[in-house]
Amino acid sequence: MYDAYRDILPQRPACTDAEIGEGWSADLVIYPAGVLATGEPIRSTGHWNGANQLEIFQTLAGRNLMIVSGWRPDGSRYLYQHTSGPGDLVVVPFGAWHLTYVLDAPTAVFNIYADRLRPARGPSSRAAGKDSQFKYGRRDPLRIAMRNRDGGLCLEGPDLTPWGRPQPCDGIPHWLSHNLGPEKSLCELYITRSVGLLEQLMTAADTAWKNQDWPFG
Repeated sequence: MYDAYRDILPQRPACTDAEIGEGWSADLVIYPAGVLATGEPIRSTGHWNGANQLEIFQTLAGRNLMIVSGWRPDGSRYLYQHTSGPGDLVVVPFGAWHLTYVLDAPTAVFNIYADRLRPARGPSSRAAGKDSQFKYGRRDPLRIAMRNRDGGLCLEGPDLTPWGRPQPCDGIPHWLSHNLGPEKSLCELYITRSVGLLEQLMTAADTAWKNQDWPFG
């Protein structure tokens, strides 16, 4: 359904202490135009991230819609959707499920990810992601799909009842916008920021998460 270029850029350390965290990784995914046999537009496979994994996406070309869901630290559910064009960013919180649909193809999406800082114990999200059963089969996906109905795209599925309709989201968390440069480029942030600043980025995300300042919706 798409071409995924893993480790499109060299891995960056997560922090100055090499014993904590495996580091930041960067991927690039190219989605073509098309419609699946299910009536859905071309999409990603969709999966749950690891409980400690933070992931940030930036659309480089085309337009897509990402659905993101999960549980906040207090146990409450969230479900939101984010439509992205060139330059737009989407943040997938720790442990969230996410699925990308192509609205205008071809679509190119750059993403970076890392685990929140902690002493290494067990496989990292990066290592676990190399096991397809863990990445795609460790937990049932949300039963939500986007299909063409009456000439327009709409979301449907049984999980819309317990989870509610996705809330629209068009912004990014303050901790990310504060760390982006004037070009608002995720690639530039990944390549040029010092290890110390990348560590501060993850710490700020973790603090905002625990304080429930995000995600949206």
